[in-house]
Amino acid sequence: MAGAGAFGRFVLTALAALPDVELAAVAARSEASRAAALAAWRAAREGAGLPPGAPEAVDDAVALAQRPDLDAVLVATPPDLQPQVAGAAIAAGKALFLEKPGALAAEPLRELALRARSRGVVAALNFVMRASPLIACVRRWYRAGLLGLPERWHVENWAGGELPPDHWFWDRSRSGGVLIEHGVHFFDEAAWVLGGRPVRAWGADWPHPRHPDAAARALAAVEYAGELDGRPWHLAATFYHGFVRRRDEHQVRELGFTAGWLRIEDWIPRRLTGVLRVEPEAARALQEAAADLVRVEVRPLPDGRTWVEAAVAGGEATYREMIREGFVRLRRAAEGEGEPLAPLTAGVAALQVAEAASAGGWRAVDA
Repeated sequence: MAGAGAFGRFVLTALAALPDVELAAVAARSEASRAAALAAWRAAREGAGLPPGAPEAVDDAVALAQRPDLDAVLVATPPDLQPQVAGAAIAAGKALFLEKPGALAAEPLRELALRARSRGVVAALNFVMRASPLIACVRRWYRAGLLGLPERWHVENWAGGELPPDHWFWDRSRSGGVLIEHGVHFFDEAAWVLGGRPVRAWGADWPHPRHPDAAARALAAVEYAGELDGRPWHLAATFYHGFVRRRDEHQVRELGFTAGWLRIEDWIPRRLTGVLRVEPEAARALQEAAADLVRVEVRPLPDGRTWVEAAVAGGEATYREMIREGFVRLRRAAEGEGEPLAPLTAGVAALQVAEAASAGGWRAVDA
């Protein structure tokens, strides 16, 4: 593990439940971060009834990524450092699990993707939304033609923002800003579900109400285009992210299709509800399509429409499961079984949207 901040430690606690994973070493600049990461690993490992092993603590992430005794390198450094460490892992032939966004711009990540492909190295972004049962459920419904054509996609993310003023998240030279560091999750989610291409994007940001030097609120509008069964569509999507809440966070997605609407609650999707105008056989197909993902309740409404509802546990337990899914898929791909859940090329596409939206004014997305 390269990078042992709060999120890096969270990733370690997620992977600690995998019995055939051994942590070899943690790299971080500060001794306190290294010690905290190792303590988090030991506690999570012992909580899962598994031996913690004897992982080392080192200060050089690039040197760590080049060690010959490693099978995989997890990179959870701030975004400005990610390409250097990821590049070292790829050069050493290690499977790579890279925290989003992977770079501050699309081009460095594209170069990493090309180098990984040329060396036969399996590499993936930690785009956890692809591992959400509810997001995957919507993807299946849409691609099976059960929702009709997409008309609207909106994300509202009122998140906590009590990081200290000197945290790297507020420094654009290190994080890239809200849309690059965080927005890529949701740009990828929309493209993954709908299989559409971003055409152009617009964005703006505003300061934190208590830290005027920190751009903590951002809004992006993105036009997507695609087709379903030969029928073309255009979609107006908007994404708001505000890292300013002291408490009472609120996250919701509102998705509109020609068959009706869907609403998904929480940052880690917890509950899906919706009203659709579908035929009875299509209502049954909604349940069947999601049977191995989540239990879907379907019931007719008095006006002839259909109510749909599904839920998962949500919270940190589900978040950890989603991280594990991405890592397990990476391992399988490294062993020649299937593909990673989110290849680096998905991160390139999301960063292209984030770059266009961060440039100000309507900008074409460089596909």
